[in-house]
Amino acid sequence: AVIGGLVFHRMSGFAPTTSLFFCGIMFVAWFSGTAPGIVATALTILAFDYFFLPPFNSFALPPKDIPQLFVFAIGASFVVTLCAAQRRSADALKRVRDEQKVALLQLEHANETLRGENAELKLAEERARRAEEILRVTVDTIPVLVARYSPTGENEFVNQAWRTYTGRSQEMFEDRGILNAHPDDRARIDRAWRHHVETGEAFETEQRLLRSDGEYYWYSLRRVPLHNESGDVIAWYSVGYDIEYIKRAE
Repeated sequence: AVIGGLVFHRMSGFAPTTSLFFCGIMFVAWFSGTAPGIVATALTILAFDYFFLPPFNSFALPPKDIPQLFVFAIGASFVVTLCAAQRRSADALKRVRDEQKVALLQLEHANETLRGENAELKLAEERARRAEEILRVTVDTIPVLVARYSPTGENEFVNQAWRTYTGRSQEMFEDRGILNAHPDDRARIDRAWRHHVETGEAFETEQRLLRSDGEYYWYSLRRVPLHNESGDVIAWYSVGYDIEYIKRAE
């Protein structure tokens, strides 16, 4: 600003306008902050006094020029404060944008991770569904009676062999306490089953079961408990084998 002012002064014979120095102070305050802006203001006042106010090349300051420099100092201070505040706002905005970019990158990474986890979860669910389907087909296909009971002994599931043998649906099994047992066997089976449910011991018996054609046939039934990690019974699983030919042989 001093060099530009000197060139302008020598070419035109007039002292440069204060706007040139305000630009220099504004430049310093914007890029460097408040303290360098104040230093630039002080140096500007000294340079203006030394180069452009008579007596030239001297720091002697006539009293009549003091108000002019005072007003300049006030204006320069306002410019410094304004530029510094604007710079702080710009820096704060930049930090917020940088933080938003980081947050956006983290969110994109989290989304990618979530997509991967969802894909793995869907794959695991599909594998579990296929395994369950294979197990269901296997249980329904084997030529034995398979059933599952609750911890308290209520029927929850019978396989296709059970349903085909009795001609009853799953819902009809759930509504019956003794599954198609012969009247002469019901009291004995019910009493023994309740005892084993209370003790948690495996249950094994032979009994006659009503077939869909109205005939009773002998079956060997075995029910074993499934325990959890605490040792509590969480389910009972049962299989039944046709022993009619053995009974007839006896």
